[in-house]
Amino acid sequence: MKGRNIYIICIGALLVVLLMIELTVPKKFVWKPTFSPNDREPFGCYVFDSVMKRSLPQGYSVTTATLDSIARDSTLRRYNLLIVGNYFNDNHEKLLALVDSGLSVCLVEGALVYSLADTLQLYAKTQGNISFRLREIITEQLNLPDSIVWEDSLYGKRSFGVPSSIAGGTIHDPDGKSQIPGWTIHARRTVPDGLGPTVISRKYGRGRIVISMSPLLFTNYGVLDAGNGDYCMRVLSLMDRSRPVLRLADYQSMVEGTTEQSPLRFFLSSPPLRWAVYLTFATLLLFFIFNGQRRQRAIPVVKEPQNRQLEFARLIGTLYFQRGDHADLLRKKYVYFSENLRRQLFVDIDNEAEDDNSFQRIALQTGLPLNRIRAELRQIRRLAHDPEATVSEDVLQMCIDQMNEITNAI
Repeated sequence: MKGRNIYIICIGALLVVLLMIELTVPKKFVWKPTFSPNDREPFGCYVFDSVMKRSLPQGYSVTTATLDSIARDSTLRRYNLLIVGNYFNDNHEKLLALVDSGLSVCLVEGALVYSLADTLQLYAKTQGNISFRLREIITEQLNLPDSIVWEDSLYGKRSFGVPSSIAGGTIHDPDGKSQIPGWTIHARRTVPDGLGPTVISRKYGRGRIVISMSPLLFTNYGVLDAGNGDYCMRVLSLMDRSRPVLRLADYQSMVEGTTEQSPLRFFLSSPPLRWAVYLTFATLLLFFIFNGQRRQRAIPVVKEPQNRQLEFARLIGTLYFQRGDHADLLRKKYVYFSENLRRQLFVDIDNEAEDDNSFQRIALQTGLPLNRIRAELRQIRRLAHDPEATVSEDVLQMCIDQMNEITNAI
């Protein structure tokens, strides 16, 4: 018992040390853009969606509906559509058809798909793959200040200070000019050669399309940064203000959100409940360790008996071969042979008075010549019954072959 108590004390001390380490280490964030409505990490959209639901007077909601389902559902066509992500991979022709039918669409993307850019005669200059630049956001030295200048006269000119790594790209016409014919430029971002458009809009058919190149500003990290909430509201106000806003989220984002709402996720989201779960698991582990000891004698393993008949036959054959007693081996083979005939054909070849009937019965059963059977069996019987007979190895082999031939033909 003394050794066990020392072991329990060591385990308890280890748990206390782990607890202190967990309480003192800084929280680790997942810097992965998911744009999920239930993701509370920096690049989820939990805060953004919560703020929009409380701020937009006409209403705000998130759905996984596709553009095809929106085109078929008349109730969904009364919404303004908001698409936030790194890359729009749905049917751009269906998107433009919905805009042409009267919808207002705000496309907040890190990169425009080429087919959509060609149709709208735009050229998007991005910062490269955002996933590879996220380290700039958490590295203070690389998190250089940048600004997005809002130029729309409706709200007045204002400069929004944002980190350069999430400020987004710029938009130009196919010739690389910043003045895009047919489009209204609402905001520009500082670039090495001046200011590049980053928020533009235009009428398209009976609807309106708004394009913004700063999707990370619509995440938790972007909205919680000072002043960026006002920037997001200005972008959304460029759509039809009389309609509610419907944000399209992909299926994977909603799955992640559903996973986070599981009971275990709920317990792990709160530090006190999380440590209660950890202690419960640790207690169960200790219970299994100390009660998993064997409480009865070990059950011996009984091996299945091995069939050693073939090994015994080989051993006996080796002994007879080494002794060279061919006559004795012939007698034992003859006894086995005669017993086999007695059991299967009901004939007794040891009874010389019944030789004619016995040999004829054997010949009929095996199909072998009667004269041959008579000569062979009489010779074998004579050698087996004569205690003084001398049998060579060749004669022994010949007699055994003859008996085996009869046995196999029965």
